[in-house]
Amino acid sequence: MKKIFLPKVTREAIVRMIADVLLVNLAVLSSMALRLYYRVLFEPTAELPDHTIPFFAYLNTYEESAWALTLICLAVFLASGFYTRGRMYQSHYKALVIFQATTVSYLTFGFLSYFLRGALGIPRAALLLSWFLTAVLLIVARLWSMFWKRVVTTEREQQTLREDRVIRRVLVIGGAGYIGSAVIPKLLTQGYHVRLLDMFLYGSDPIQAVANHSHLEVIDADFRQVDKVANAMQDIDAVIHLGAIVGDPACALDEELTTEINLIATRMIAEVAKGCGVNRFMFASTCSVYGASDQVLDERSALMPLSL
Repeated sequence: MKKIFLPKVTREAIVRMIADVLLVNLAVLSSMALRLYYRVLFEPTAELPDHTIPFFAYLNTYEESAWALTLICLAVFLASGFYTRGRMYQSHYKALVIFQATTVSYLTFGFLSYFLRGALGIPRAALLLSWFLTAVLLIVARLWSMFWKRVVTTEREQQTLREDRVIRRVLVIGGAGYIGSAVIPKLLTQGYHVRLLDMFLYGSDPIQAVANHSHLEVIDADFRQVDKVANAMQDIDAVIHLGAIVGDPACALDEELTTEINLIATRMIAEVAKGCGVNRFMFASTCSVYGASDQVLDERSALMPLSL
C-alpha cells in the first residue's frame, strides 16, 4: 500500500501562525477602536451620553466575532500555502497571494455574518478597515522577515569567508561517489589538502584522475565505524559529508540499513567533528527532502520529505 506523506507542522510554521493570529486581532482591534473614536466624536446621540457604553458594546462585539474571523483567516492562509511554503506563496507574487487570501477570509466572514443574522456583527466600516489593515500588516511582516533574513545571511556569509581563510585540510566522506568525485578535483585545484574516506562500493574509477595527487590522502573505510572516522578527522579543518544511500527506491529496500547510514552515522560523524574542533561541517542531503518543486532551492528552503 502506498504511503501518503503529509507536510509536517514545523516549529517555524507554528510561530508564523501565532504571529498571524496576533496581526489579525491587532487589525480588528485597531479598526474597531478607530470606528469607536469616530462615533464618539462625530456621531453623539442623546441615548448614549456616556462614552463607556459604546466602548463596552464594541468590546463585546470583538469577543463574540474575532475568534471566528481568526479561525477563517488561519484556514484560508493554510490553504494558500502560508505555512507549508506553497508554490505560489514562494514565488514573486507573494504579496498578491497574501492580499488574495486576506480578501477571501474577510468575504467568507462577511457571508457567514449575513447568514447568521448579525451574530458575528463587526460594524461594516470597521470590518472594511480591518481587512485593509490585516493585508498591510501581513505583507509588511513578510517584507521585514525577508529583510532580516538577508541581513542574517549576509552576516553568516561574511563569517564563512573569515573561516575559509584558515581552512587548509578538508575531509570528504563519500568522496568517490557521484558528487564527491566532482568536488575533490575542485578542492585540489584550489590548493586544499584533501583526505578522502570511502569504502569504494562502486570502485575507485571516479577519482582515478587525481588518485596520485600529492595533496590527496585516501582512506578505504566504512564511515559507520567511529574509530575510522575519528582517525580520519585528526588535523582536519572542514568536513564535507557526502556518504549516503541515495534515492527513494534504494532507501526503500532496507529501511533499517538506510536509517543506520543516512541518519545514525551522519549524526555520529557530526558529533566526532564537533569533538575534534572542526571549524566547518557541510552536509549534502538528497533533493528528496524538499519534495516535488519547480522552484530554485537552497539550504534555507522549507523541507517537505517524500520518503525515508
